[in-house]
Amino acid sequence: MHKTLEQIAHSLSLIFLPPMVSMYLCSYLTFVLFQQTGNTYFWQFTVFGFIAPVLLFIVFLKLKIISDPDASDRKERTIPFIITLVLLLVLLMFNFNYGVEWDLTQLTISYLATTIVILLINLFWKISAHAMTVAHSIGVLVGLGADLWWVGVPVLILLAWARLYLKRHTPMQVVAGTIVGFSIGFFIYRLW
Repeated sequence: MHKTLEQIAHSLSLIFLPPMVSMYLCSYLTFVLFQQTGNTYFWQFTVFGFIAPVLLFIVFLKLKIISDPDASDRKERTIPFIITLVLLLVLLMFNFNYGVEWDLTQLTISYLATTIVILLINLFWKISAHAMTVAHSIGVLVGLGADLWWVGVPVLILLAWARLYLKRHTPMQVVAGTIVGFSIGFFIYRLW
């Protein structure tokens, strides 16, 4: 039973890896909520918000800059967070240069804000990036008044269980990630 639960927890952590969750939200906002089928934002986000960070993380694993796929050592997370920040700044530049709609540019800004906050917190303490990213998505959807925001709640609960079961985070790290992620996503879309 323990092995099965561990496999389920690992699968949930992989399926809801922060860049994957970002792509799920980007896809939903671009194609469903805003119906921007001809928009270049999705492809820009795919490159700078998903492919590049994931490939760089894999390279860091291969080069032993990061010791394990969960980046369990807080200090090993700093470089990937900084690189993600740079990639998001490049994405924001493309957003402005290509005239991307404000609703989608806000998504880049909200991811920039979450990356800055997690980077600063990470200097002193480890926080759950998994919980932060899922909660951010829920916050964005609630801020937009989207009907499907509730779909993220069971995902967040299952993911929180997985991160705790695998002993990758403490309950406080998961709760902090949830509060910070939701707050940033909600406030950027509600107040801006």
